[in-house]
Amino acid sequence: NPGLEDIPKFKRSNSLEHYKKSISYFMPNKKMQWTGTRGNPTKSDEVTKLIKLVRQKEVINQGKKSCTECAFTKEEFDQIIRSIQSGRNLEKWLFLALFKFKFHMISKLENTAHVRKDS
Repeated sequence: NPGLEDIPKFKRSNSLEHYKKSISYFMPNKKMQWTGTRGNPTKSDEVTKLIKLVRQKEVINQGKKSCTECAFTKEEFDQIIRSIQSGRNLEKWLFLALFKFKFHMISKLENTAHVRKDS
């Protein structure tokens, strides 16, 4: 069992809240409080306190780092277009068309085309 000084390494508070909600959805007695042996275990004080502790650790930059990403900036997008245009293979036209089409459709390119920003 995690203690007060332990640092959460594997999940963030939002993930834990989602798991709690998902488990609670399938409980036959959703509204019944947890008594230790009966009821809905996601309504227990220990679960709520654990999620609150994980959230507090996130605020002070301890625990699992966030995996959220922001959209490409204009400079990053221009750099990608230049690097594709400098390529020598025939597939460059496919990628160039894809990137420019997605740019004009105002969509988040790295999510829809599975492009990683760090590469």
